Amino acid sequence: MFSISKDQIDFEMVKEFCQTENNGIKIGKNAACVEYIEGTNTIPRIVSAFANSQGGILVIAKSKSDDNKIRQISGIRTAGYNDIMDIADKKAYQERLFPYPEAELVKLPINDNIICFVIRVQQSLDAPHLIDDKKCFVWKNKPSLPYPYVETSTDPLLFQQHRRRTSNQLLQQIKSKMENRHIKVSGNEQDNKPHFHLIAHPVFLSEPLITPEAIYETFDKNWSDMKRVVGGIARLSLKDKWHNLEINEYGLVSYRKTIPVTDEQHISVFDFINGIDTLLDPVKTLYKSCQAFVRIKFSVQLENVWGLPLSKKFDESYRHRNFSRDPICYENSVRVSTTTTYLPPDLYNADKVKSIYEELVFGLLWAFDIDTTSKVIRNLIRNLIKAKF
Repeated sequence: MFSISKDQIDFEMVKEFCQTENNGIKIGKNAACVEYIEGTNTIPRIVSAFANSQGGILVIAKSKSDDNKIRQISGIRTAGYNDIMDIADKKAYQERLFPYPEAELVKLPINDNIICFVIRVQQSLDAPHLIDDKKCFVWKNKPSLPYPYVETSTDPLLFQQHRRRTSNQLLQQIKSKMENRHIKVSGNEQDNKPHFHLIAHPVFLSEPLITPEAIYETFDKNWSDMKRVVGGIARLSLKDKWHNLEINEYGLVSYRKTIPVTDEQHISVFDFINGIDTLLDPVKTLYKSCQAFVRIKFSVQLENVWGLPLSKKFDESYRHRNFSRDPICYENSVRVSTTTTYLPPDLYNADKVKSIYEELVFGLLWAFDIDTTSKVIRNLIRNLIKAKF
């Protein structure tokens, strides 16, 4: 329910979602099920807490439960649900919640008089979202009654500073551990070899999105060379020390690889495209298993590429037009990030995925003194990317 488009959600899926071990509680990991009769105070608090944290899913239905576990859910009567409709339409709650978060409302009719609602809230880049300009809530993945949202600072500047500082500290700590592990495996070879480093991660890191055990179980069937590391898994190739991929519980996926240099001492744009391709597969698999509706950012960094020419031949058949000279990079280190952030369902949208390729590849080519504003160049690269689909 976190990784599919809202049009794919149906009532059977919602029932299964509410009854699974992780979600089958009224208070859960970035998910909640509330009774409609609990009134208007609970709903906006949960919606704002999701937006201020890692996004989430709110199911509004009747439920039968024991030991706080949901065993069965059913719809509610259609009479009197207009205030729920207005949550997504920004009417009834737009004055109470400001700024109003991005929320998708899914109506699932069960029969003529019974309906179930699903509200999917995106992790917000514009947080904090305040209630009545007085209260600010964040979602904590630690069960407490009645729901695991807690009140926090209402000062927008303090909230944003704390959010960014905490996220950056976590990101740097995780990247530092990955870097140290990579150095131990590869030795000092990284000092002179050209290589790239691709990373995908939530814009804001705050709490784990998935357990290390769940990561291992998800990827165990695909990779025989996988190793358990603190907070996740690492694929450290012993045959090719420069082919390392790591996945962390906070939703960070890291991929490193040496850039092959041809006999003519060139590197190829195909290495950029294939590298992104290698990163995207585990990212899609990971976020399909994660229970969060976070914004995902992609970045790529080239190292040791000063004076290294890019092959003029932009097609494996070498039949497309060539440049009149070798494009050369005049930076030793190049870093490019996507200006757009992506939600988990976007990873299954061909147009959105193509835009990830384009943003990263165009940025890298610009560093090689290639005019990526040229229609000829853009169309050429887009055709190469299109061949991946």
